[in-house]
Amino acid sequence: MSSKTISIKAFLTLLLLLSACSPRTLSTDAAWWEGSGESVKPTSPSSNTSQYLTMRDGTKLAADVYLPEGTGPFPTVFWQTRYYRDFDIRFPFFFFHESLHQTSKQLLGAGYALVAVDVRGSGASFGSQQCPWSPEEVSDAVEVVEWIAKQPWSDGSIGVTGVSYSGTSAEMLATRKHPAVKALIPRFSLFDCYSEIAFPGGLYNEWFMKSWAAGNKLLDDGRPDFGGLISFWAVRGPKPVDEDPERVEIYVASREHSTNANPYKDTEKLTYRDDVVWNGLTFQEFCPHGFVDELKASNLPIYSYSGWWDGAYALSAIRRFKSIQNPQSRLVLGPWDHGGRQNISPMSPERRSSFDHGTELVRFLDQHVKGQSSSIAQEAPVHYFTMGEERWKSSDVWPPKNISFEQLYLSPGARLTGKAVAGSSESYKVRYDASSGESSRWNSPYNPGQEEIFYPDRAEEDRKLVVYDSEPLAEDKEVTGHPVLHLNLSSSRTDGGLFVYLEEVTPDGRVQYVTEGLQRLLHRKVSESSLFSNVNPVPSYLKRDGKLMSPGVSSPVSVELLPTSYLFRKGSRIRIAIAGADKDHFRVPSTEPLTYTIAHGGSAPSRIVLPIAPR
Repeated sequence: MSSKTISIKAFLTLLLLLSACSPRTLSTDAAWWEGSGESVKPTSPSSNTSQYLTMRDGTKLAADVYLPEGTGPFPTVFWQTRYYRDFDIRFPFFFFHESLHQTSKQLLGAGYALVAVDVRGSGASFGSQQCPWSPEEVSDAVEVVEWIAKQPWSDGSIGVTGVSYSGTSAEMLATRKHPAVKALIPRFSLFDCYSEIAFPGGLYNEWFMKSWAAGNKLLDDGRPDFGGLISFWAVRGPKPVDEDPERVEIYVASREHSTNANPYKDTEKLTYRDDVVWNGLTFQEFCPHGFVDELKASNLPIYSYSGWWDGAYALSAIRRFKSIQNPQSRLVLGPWDHGGRQNISPMSPERRSSFDHGTELVRFLDQHVKGQSSSIAQEAPVHYFTMGEERWKSSDVWPPKNISFEQLYLSPGARLTGKAVAGSSESYKVRYDASSGESSRWNSPYNPGQEEIFYPDRAEEDRKLVVYDSEPLAEDKEVTGHPVLHLNLSSSRTDGGLFVYLEEVTPDGRVQYVTEGLQRLLHRKVSESSLFSNVNPVPSYLKRDGKLMSPGVSSPVSVELLPTSYLFRKGSRIRIAIAGADKDHFRVPSTEPLTYTIAHGGSAPSRIVLPIAPR
């Protein structure tokens, strides 16, 4: 028997097993309203049609329409995607293929029509993509909204949503303030393209940008990047529309995709936020953070939706929520990866998320698209999950009220203490083989194979870093918010990267990752003014503010760590670990020998500021 035959049989067997199995143990992230009887049952569409919609410039976009049971007219949920609205699956694999995910079927079950579109330059649509979320692409979305509102099955009310690229597409559509759009739910998606995905901390996220660009190219070539050879055998490419059963139109469209932009080649030489990226556009001109005023003017209720382990996108959701503050907007932050499939809390006995995302969407959409009363209207606008305690909590604001701030000072003997020690310092020769791991939060935003995101014991990895530990905690301590490390730092070179990890060292010596922050020294100057609201002052990343280090001269450097909510347990130690590289994800300015010297005391002592929630 050939290896190919064995692989196909193994794949089919796996699919059958997965369809028959359920989690052995419930995950700890079930919704706060679980058990209230609100859960929406998924249903299949009463009809499913697809067609080309012709845009103002003649470009044809592929669109799927799914209608629920009933006579209508119906409210509609609309999303557009770079990653195929559906796949064309070969025999026999199509027996196991579902065009709609559980969440979409729940929307149908709640009485919503669904419209999915391949953006221009992708899938079965024509055209080319010279820039993600380009003005042309956003104008396309407006035309699709106008088309939906005129259909006999539509009641003219539309909610827009999406995960990742689709979430940003929905948000960019909202900037055009179309009156038919009644609610926006950007899920697991960026707000600031520069500092949250392409250049977190001003450091180039090379692994993601290269992987994403390569994955887009495979999609454009009809070879999606999931399942290895299995996807090559199972998937013919994007699903054709009903009028193109012989795939003639898809063939012509795919030729137009050959001129699509390459995000890796177009960004790898950039340094600053105001560098020109595509066609004269800077990051501010094709990403949501540059359209805060328009999003405010839309007056749309916005549900910012993300997970603690989704790259930097929890920060994206927080910035959106704080910056726009439209009436009845909401924020949820769960223990999730990109898309919310996995519960990454170290204390959860089951990695598969138990959270009912579909019902949560329906609760918000029912209130704002259907205009129906919903229990969500009586709840606090912010919900967040505290890992370690394994508990959902609510708040009227972010960060939650009654947060206090504890300062722990970096001190001799690798200690974190309650008082600064003057006249001491520590040098660290940067190890360029240091890493956050190949299954870290930075792998989450591009994970087509849905690999598990997790952090193994970091005790061995920390031997490559300089670490500082507190005394064993006398009681449980909850860190909720945005920790900030302030360093009095000198460098042997003019530029470099800082990678800072907040960790828990358990009584048995295991080192558990909690969160991290990173900062390029060139971009260390913080700015009180910003295009959007931050919890702490952050760098502008503009050319005018770039400043190289003077070798051997101390300079204040602040690193804001990504937000978290985590319970450190009694008897554990709090650890700060500092590195100069993350070899598996970020490009550093140089790999020449580099030494950092951390001054412990002085007028600006090195310290970590932790946001502490009352117990």
